[in-house]
Amino acid sequence: MSSSTSVKQAIAAGVTFDKKVLAEWDTAEEALSHEILLHEIFDVASNPLFFNKVRATSTKFAMPVGEPIPEERKSKISATLKGRARSQESIERQRLAQTGVKRGPMSEQHKQKVSAGKTGKKVAPNPEARRRAVANRMARGYTHSEETRKKISEALKQRNSLERSNGNTN
Repeated sequence: MSSSTSVKQAIAAGVTFDKKVLAEWDTAEEALSHEILLHEIFDVASNPLFFNKVRATSTKFAMPVGEPIPEERKSKISATLKGRARSQESIERQRLAQTGVKRGPMSEQHKQKVSAGKTGKKVAPNPEARRRAVANRMARGYTHSEETRKKISEALKQRNSLERSNGNTN
């Protein structure tokens, strides 16, 4: 309902609120202009009926740019996000947002850490082999029934015969 600490404390104390849409606007700037007007009319900074004691004065969102995030804040964000289930839709949106984003050059220290992490690990020669390797690791210790093994065998034979008839010899 709110990011305000005082509102959260009031809710925890049992205070209930009614949410009311006062107006709808086509743009965020129009909505913020109206909010500025309401803040002036009701003098929210000193009015005891308002929780938001900060008077809106700008039609732009003020986000600190270039300021480092304190470690305490980072750890709080990290703890909040850990274990959170994300929908396939949000994963796909994030993947698309990151697609084509060029990462900056790695420092020598980072290159050494990456190298150390990969040392001694076998690398599959192609993406299909990597996919199979992951599937094999996931299936370790699992045994298919004889019936299932026959079904898998038939499916693979059928797929292989289709690939051969289409001219694929991979």
